[in-house]
Amino acid sequence: LEMYRDKEMPKAVWREGELADNPPQHAAYQQHFIDTTNEAQIDLRDASDEEIAEMRRHYYAKITTVDEQLGRCWTRWSGRACSTTRC
Repeated sequence: LEMYRDKEMPKAVWREGELADNPPQHAAYQQHFIDTTNEAQIDLRDASDEEIAEMRRHYYAKITTVDEQLGRCWTRWSGRACSTTRC
């Protein structure tokens, strides 16, 4: 998360009524996040630009972590001698 701490994040782009147009399952999912506490939690209905930016920082950091771990796996895997059926 620190590598994104001082980075400017893209602004949110919303279409009027966008969240209201979602299927009913989305309302239940959204309510779950309203009722649950975590470090990246925000209520999108009333989120400020800074809250959206912080949410994106968390998202980017999580994607970076996955990317780094996949890179480690790929590096280790690609260094192995592979047969046609298994590595």
